[in-house]
Amino acid sequence: NNLRGAVAFRFSKLQLADLTADWAQKNGLAGRVVLCWDHGLIQQAQEWNGVVHCFAGPTETADDIIVKSVLPRLLSNQQRMFVV
Repeated sequence: NNLRGAVAFRFSKLQLADLTADWAQKNGLAGRVVLCWDHGLIQQAQEWNGVVHCFAGPTETADDIIVKSVLPRLLSNQQRMFVV
């Protein structure tokens, strides 16, 4: 919802997923883009249309998931990453 909120919720979740998949494909990033979503019945990640969708589950937020997964990689310099 951080991203959707930044554009005043003009896009539904499905529209954002479609736009992200199109952007990833056009920029040669299919399979390398992750969208983190608040909520979900369980914490899980699934690939759809070239984008990995990570659901935070019932007890954490998307921000929690980003910190847990991205921060260790940034600190170890294993991968070049951008968080938007």
